[in-house]
Amino acid sequence: MEVSNNHEIEPRRSKRFMRLGLIAALLISFLGAPVYGFAITKEDIVQLSKLGISKDEIIKAIKKDRTVFKLPVQEILRLKKSGVHQEVIKFMLETPRMFGSEKSDKGKKAEAAAPAPQTKEMTAEEKAAEEDRLRREAQRLAEEARRAEDVQKAAYAKGIFLEGKTEADAGNFAEAIRIFRSFLEKGTYGPGSKEYVVARYGIANALIKAGLYQSAAEILMEVLLVGPETDFFKTAFQNLRELRKRVVWGPPEIERLTEISVSGFSRSFEDEYHYVLGEFFFDAGNFERALPYFERVSEDSPDHARGLYLTALVQVQNQMYRSAVKSLERAIGSAERTGTETAVLELCYMALARIAYANNDFYAAVYYYRKIPVSSNRAPAAFFESAWAYFLNADYVRALGMFHALHSPAFEHFFYPELWILEATVYLNTCHYKKARAALEMFTKEVAALAPQLKEFLRTAQNPMKTYTAAIATIRGDKTYGLPKVLAKPLLADVDFHNLYRTIRQIEKEEAQLKAEEKKLGDLAQSLLSRLAVARQNTVVRAGIRAQRVLRQLAGELDRYSV
Repeated sequence: MEVSNNHEIEPRRSKRFMRLGLIAALLISFLGAPVYGFAITKEDIVQLSKLGISKDEIIKAIKKDRTVFKLPVQEILRLKKSGVHQEVIKFMLETPRMFGSEKSDKGKKAEAAAPAPQTKEMTAEEKAAEEDRLRREAQRLAEEARRAEDVQKAAYAKGIFLEGKTEADAGNFAEAIRIFRSFLEKGTYGPGSKEYVVARYGIANALIKAGLYQSAAEILMEVLLVGPETDFFKTAFQNLRELRKRVVWGPPEIERLTEISVSGFSRSFEDEYHYVLGEFFFDAGNFERALPYFERVSEDSPDHARGLYLTALVQVQNQMYRSAVKSLERAIGSAERTGTETAVLELCYMALARIAYANNDFYAAVYYYRKIPVSSNRAPAAFFESAWAYFLNADYVRALGMFHALHSPAFEHFFYPELWILEATVYLNTCHYKKARAALEMFTKEVAALAPQLKEFLRTAQNPMKTYTAAIATIRGDKTYGLPKVLAKPLLADVDFHNLYRTIRQIEKEEAQLKAEEKKLGDLAQSLLSRLAVARQNTVVRAGIRAQRVLRQLAGELDRYSV
């Protein structure tokens, strides 16, 4: 049987290679005739790309076959990863329009001829079934809440969890941790046991109450990895999600949560769980794994809009602008329907504005920029980018008014090096030559003069840790590092640098608190301090690299503006 099976496989494989060889041979020899009998497939295109066939010849083959491809986002990412040229992928995306028009026209006629669908009222049996489903879902939610409450009561009855929680709530986190550690030391509770999980979660909860988020994160992860059957799985997961909003924390261990099924929990928690996993993979740049998790979030979830927004960002990166616009519009509708936080709406409007701007639809861009509330921390960026939109659309009156406003104290925390050049350009185009010259003189005095100092700073501060130290010292007013304070403003405006800086400050705060309670906490304090030291050093290096990138980009811009 084994020999027979092998003989069955080999002819198919030979035919496959013969088929690819025929297509490749025809392409390489530039024959004008189509490859009769074959319809080129996505796998053929991947193989031809690996064989080194040029993109132009592959496109010719698609044209001859008139093959229509339908490519979802995951398939596009797979083709890119397989080495298929971007222009070939773009041509494949156009095939439904180029080669499927006849079929599309027939479909439209059929749709026009078909009667409009009518909304069918639910029968009595269907209504009863729906009510029964809702009742069972409510019972499941109530049962889930009851089980969690029973577990809490059982722990309180033993006196351990209640005692430790009371101390933590009162601000005595070191005493709370001592109670839980003493409980573990006196008992024989191995990792994974019910009592062990209760005590470990109690320690994590005490650290959270004290604001020691970075220190609590790893213990919460330990509780989660025991499995969903533990009494604190849901609470620990939600705690961990909140911690990720306060510190930059995304260790590889989070990926192990993909092996855990949460089908026994409520639908709302399933949605939350899937979104967080998608967000983790998105932050890691693994978009292929992120998108399926976003798709599993139901439309009734507040996380649905967030998942659509991040999906749109992936689509923009792959130049799928129409798909991105549709995703953003759906995200806005979902956010308004589910009451999602306004930050998601603002991010969607900013993304729509930037897509319109990139496609030279400047008034559409301004329309979306105006959706950002004045009180939002995104308002300065929206105002500045609107000014650029007016400028590029030759609406000089509005542009000049906004440029003048950007010089006001309301924007003193931001650095716009091109502002004087933009004003000079407007004056030049409107024949106000003296004002144009005056604006250029202001650029030379206030902006161009900074370029040599910035280049010298970058030359001497090549070590990321040194760059971070110098940048933070400059922000605090220290002039010894030679970096003008005005050039630190782009760092404060950079979201990635700000989040890393905030995480470093949090770690430093935790180190000080743990050192103050080191005698009470003993070896646990030493263990936590050792982990924090490693986390602080790694985060400082990341922040320094980010600062170097921002400042080098600024140096390049200053050179271009001077020219």
